[in-house]
Amino acid sequence: MPNLEILNLNKNYKDVVACHNINLNIDLGEIVCLIGESGCGKSTLLKLISGFEYADSGDIILNERKIVGDKTFVKPEDRNISILFQEHSLFPHLTIKENLELALKGNINDKSKYQELLSISNINELESRYPHQISGGQQQRVALMRTLLLKPDLILLDEPFSNLDENTKNNLRTYFRKVLKDSKLTTILVTHDTQDAAILADRILVMKEGKIISDNNYNILYTKPNNEYVSKLFKNINVLKPDPFGIKHNSLIGIFPYSIKLNEGNLKANVVLSTPHYDKHHITLELEDQLFFTITDENIPLETEVNFSVDIDSVIYY
Repeated sequence: MPNLEILNLNKNYKDVVACHNINLNIDLGEIVCLIGESGCGKSTLLKLISGFEYADSGDIILNERKIVGDKTFVKPEDRNISILFQEHSLFPHLTIKENLELALKGNINDKSKYQELLSISNINELESRYPHQISGGQQQRVALMRTLLLKPDLILLDEPFSNLDENTKNNLRTYFRKVLKDSKLTTILVTHDTQDAAILADRILVMKEGKIISDNNYNILYTKPNNEYVSKLFKNINVLKPDPFGIKHNSLIGIFPYSIKLNEGNLKANVVLSTPHYDKHHITLELEDQLFFTITDENIPLETEVNFSVDIDSVIYY
């Protein structure tokens, strides 16, 4: 039996379809990511699950208990769902210890769990400080720890890393995944950042116009995108018209950067941008008003005309 089950869920705002016929099962301890362009419906789905929006129709079942359905609506505070936002929501007038003790609700029997999480979070030395005296990354660690102390049936993460620098993001993503998996907590992450999904999620749901159009792991979505929308979302593939490349197809094609071989073949393009990328260079080429990129060892000067070929076997056809 899934930990969370969503059946035929629908929500419209006037003429806008926010969620259309959503069907979803999430197992206990699974981390699932909702990703898509702004306005695709991912935030609305989060609100429907948490109870901050009413569904037009459909059912939501959490731990075999119906919380949304025909004549059923469990209030948000009675769903045992915790939401972690990007703003952390710590009480500024309380110390870190006092913020965390609120989650215990006076139950000192959980003190051993408190000490364990304190150690895992590596925030032992922060107990006497106030939220404004610690960094954004440390605040997020405290916020997650408080969430774990609440012992929710489901955790919802709403863009939790969007206000943090890249180095802090990378460290927190890895930390969050380990803590959530060790705690066996079912989690739904909403984000626009594909790296959040890549590092945290067991499964990624791609949403478009209120519908789930792809449901798979990161590796499959990254290497075998099933449509143009997914390709552009993960930004790892060139989506192009086929004609200039000598490929016969009646729609768009996807060409991976590694499928473009420079200094060989009969195709010609102009270098319009060269950007360092670790020990490589991102080379942007232009061919008949189409821009596409590849990765190479050499820094090719701008406005250089280069020969190239395309590995036809790796082309994606939409």
